Amino acid sequence: MKVKKIAALAVGAAMIGATLGMASAGGTLVKDDSANIPKDFFVKNGEPNVKIVIGTQAAAQDVAGAADIAVALGSLLYTEKEVTEATLKDLSVVVKKDVTHVGDIPVYSNYYKYTDTTPTAEKWEELTENYWYNGAAYSTDYSGWVSNNFPYDLATVSQQAEIDVGKNSYKVAWNFVIDKIRFLDDKGKEWNVSHDYPPTSGKVIMDIPKNAFKIVMHYVVYNWTKTETKTDDVWGTTETKSEWKLSDMNLTSDGYTASDVVVDGVGVGDTIQVIDKKFNIIDIGTDNDGDFIKAGETAEAWILSNSSKTFGDYQVSIVDIDMISKEILVEVKNLKTGESEQNVLSDTSANVPFLNDQVEITVEGVFTGLNILKAKLKVVYNIQKIYDGDKISGWVVDWTGVNATAKTLKGVVLEYPNEIKGSVLNINTPSLKYKISYKVDKETKDVDDDDVNELAVDIYLSVDYAEPKYKYYDLSDVLEDYTVDLGKTKATIEGIKTVEIVPPASPITELDVNVKLSDVDSNLILVGGPVVNKVTEALADALGVPKDYNGWKSEIGEGNGVIVYKAECGDINGYGVVLVAGTDRDGTQVAAEALMARIAELAKE
Repeated sequence: MKVKKIAALAVGAAMIGATLGMASAGGTLVKDDSANIPKDFFVKNGEPNVKIVIGTQAAAQDVAGAADIAVALGSLLYTEKEVTEATLKDLSVVVKKDVTHVGDIPVYSNYYKYTDTTPTAEKWEELTENYWYNGAAYSTDYSGWVSNNFPYDLATVSQQAEIDVGKNSYKVAWNFVIDKIRFLDDKGKEWNVSHDYPPTSGKVIMDIPKNAFKIVMHYVVYNWTKTETKTDDVWGTTETKSEWKLSDMNLTSDGYTASDVVVDGVGVGDTIQVIDKKFNIIDIGTDNDGDFIKAGETAEAWILSNSSKTFGDYQVSIVDIDMISKEILVEVKNLKTGESEQNVLSDTSANVPFLNDQVEITVEGVFTGLNILKAKLKVVYNIQKIYDGDKISGWVVDWTGVNATAKTLKGVVLEYPNEIKGSVLNINTPSLKYKISYKVDKETKDVDDDDVNELAVDIYLSVDYAEPKYKYYDLSDVLEDYTVDLGKTKATIEGIKTVEIVPPASPITELDVNVKLSDVDSNLILVGGPVVNKVTEALADALGVPKDYNGWKSEIGEGNGVIVYKAECGDINGYGVVLVAGTDRDGTQVAAEALMARIAELAKE
């Protein structure tokens, strides 16, 4: 068993951390028993000791939550073994590089190497105003620093979102941009330029004003090419190689040239990802209220005849399928209002509206077997017009490059509507978390021999990921043609352990309709409340939770979630139960994220 597999575990843990960094649904946990859940509830001897149960009526977010929990459990599926002389030869060396630091934003310096002037200040208040950074040199005042040193591109490692254009999918970058950072004094007012000197590290308050933190996304993808010609050192012959990349980013600094435009914006029928939501575009235009897109959230699913699936606040049911004509009787119900509508669709029906354009359905396939009748539906729900100035997941929208005639869209700018303020700035993006700290490097020396030290300072803002971030390297690959000579160093193997990953022998997820309480032979994680999960409904009394939606709304509140832990439950042969649920899909998502955080803690033990 090589240490390569330990690196694989570390990568898995990093995946969990990235998942946890996604934007939360915004609700709160009314009850959280997660801290009481022991590791052996989830695993025993490195193998799964639990089944995840999800309802057949579950919303897409519940399914995603169950999948995320299953991925998180993977970090616990391993056993440890002592290393012996016999197994030492099978080990390889894995090293990691700390890449937590993103970059620095220069602020102020009176160092000679930057100013060509020997520092003369003997105390902080004597630092002069003309050593603030202006974007090119340390030669301006505070006002010049604020106006010239921004915008700052935070995402040196770009995150990506997916767009579907026609039948093809593309990745586009999320560019995190800070338009402005300013300093405040101890009274909350902007730093007074008459001070001349910069704030001290003990009293600094940094501030990113409202709408100054942005995500910029471009929906124009280029085919970038780079051609290199090399001459053979022995024969003098030349060889020309070309490579290409599809990207929305400008790659000229890496030697590439944009040869042609592959995607010139998105249009009607395409799908875009904005924050944590995917939208199928139905219309693009401009009216008296400004630029807009008409779109809805999109999901695809196979649904059995006489069965239903939930998409947001809508329940889509296939009432019946005609085996000969392959016509489908589809019903859509608004779970909040109770309003419903039925339509007969064919196997070629596309964008059929339901409930006054609240939902659109496209039939993507029909299967009629001897014992199975089912259809694959593309469901566009929560259809709405989204204008400039509206919010998506709390971020203010500004559509860019809208062409109302061609009905195309070139991009979007998302602005964070709240002020971010503090001695350390904690910035939570939809996919990563950053922190910005005020740093002062200070040196003193009596340069003019007057028995008083002069003061030299170099001030900058350090931008880092909020959690440690590493890149892993396997030295058995890097040093393939090298021999490592330890010289006189004597290596010992005492206390060294290898890790063996234990893959699940059987699936760890079950549908509620397949669970018989009297036959349960492991602990259970129930995802979803009693309205969508029949096992949760059956164990509601034992878990001390309501059995209906109104009861949950009354006791827990809309948008909120719970994690309920019961170590032993008599109804399932004494095995333990964890309930991960909410009053609605947002509440369940909040609860699932909290349970994943608990599993991540256990993985570190």
